[in-house]
Amino acid sequence: MKNKKRYILVGGNDDKVVVKKILQKCGIRNVSVKKLGDWKKLVQGFMSYLKGSDVECVGVVIDADRNLESRWQAIRGKLIGVSLESIKLISLTVAEQ
Repeated sequence: MKNKKRYILVGGNDDKVVVKKILQKCGIRNVSVKKLGDWKKLVQGFMSYLKGSDVECVGVVIDADRNLESRWQAIRGKLIGVSLESIKLISLTVAEQ
C-alpha cells in the first residue's frame, strides 16, 4: 500500500516560505506545502485535495486580512457538503496584537 500524502495548502509565495520554515523549525517532515494562488483557487484546490484517495490529511492556511469570518464560513460550508466521517476539523485563528 502506498504511503498517504500530507499537504498544507497556501495562497501565495510568502505563505509557502513561512509555513515551510515553521515545519522545518518544528522538525515536521513528510508534509508538502502547495501554493495554489488566489482565494477561489485555494478553496477549489482544498476541496480537490480532500477528495484525493491518496491523501491522509490536508490543511489550509487562509490569509484573511479582511473578511476572516466570511472566509471561514465559506470553507466550513464546503466541508459540510462532503462526508465528514473521516475529516477532523480544526480551526485556528491568530489575531495580530
